[in-house]
Amino acid sequence: MLCLDSNSTDDGVLSDLLHRVELLSEANGLQLQAEQGPRLLALWERPRFVWSLHDSNPDSNSIQAILRAMAAWPETSRLGLLHTVNEQQITHPPQTLERRELKRSSLVGEQEGSAWFPDGNQAALIHWS
Repeated sequence: MLCLDSNSTDDGVLSDLLHRVELLSEANGLQLQAEQGPRLLALWERPRFVWSLHDSNPDSNSIQAILRAMAAWPETSRLGLLHTVNEQQITHPPQTLERRELKRSSLVGEQEGSAWFPDGNQAALIHWS
């Protein structure tokens, strides 16, 4: 799951953001589907956009590339990644899941490399602001 938020309330800006995300996902070979579940939205304090990845095993490099590109956009105020081990965790995240807070600039500058990317066998919730 990915989320993107913007401080803008301008429909034109938000539409442009959505279009850029669609182009990015296509370029990286990922299929995104918009999600509206209240629990998912609550995980990130109701961002403007939340998507699930429609690929049973998406490439971590593609996910990182999309997050880094979105972090560089001036309209982006925050981003999020929910990594789950199974589909059930998307609608019912583990009780022990803790949100990890990082600076959005760490994605743009790649200061942390990809050490933040979760292991495949562990659920993780990351929030960049």
